[in-house]
Amino acid sequence: MPLVELRKAAVELAKRSTRPWSEIPLAVLQKKVVFDLGTKPRNVTDGQYAFTNIKLGSIEREVRENADKLRVRDPSMFGRISRNKFILRNAPVLDGTRIPVAVVADFIDAGFDDAAIIEEYPTLTTKDLRAVRQLMKDAA
Repeated sequence: MPLVELRKAAVELAKRSTRPWSEIPLAVLQKKVVFDLGTKPRNVTDGQYAFTNIKLGSIEREVRENADKLRVRDPSMFGRISRNKFILRNAPVLDGTRIPVAVVADFIDAGFDDAAIIEEYPTLTTKDLRAVRQLMKDAA
């Protein structure tokens, strides 16, 4: 979509700013943002109609719910260290997170106690910290 069209859309959205954007009906038709959907906008060159019944509010809720589910770690992952070539270039991480073991080990080496580390990384548990300490001990 051309930048000039996005700028026009931004001006129009600003005019309608009394409502959340997810409640403003709009469509993209032939690289143009169309706001007045009650008139069934149509492209005269190919007969394309703008699809007018996408409910952004319900999509937003669904995406939010699914994202919230992703933030919850399965308790079976607590205290486990894993590697995945798609997560931090295969660096060891605490399972179910993207928190590198090396970062947690640095906190431990710097003298931080469990409460301080968990305050920095609320998704971690004391079981995770024990696993990092054991790995550090085994590596020594």
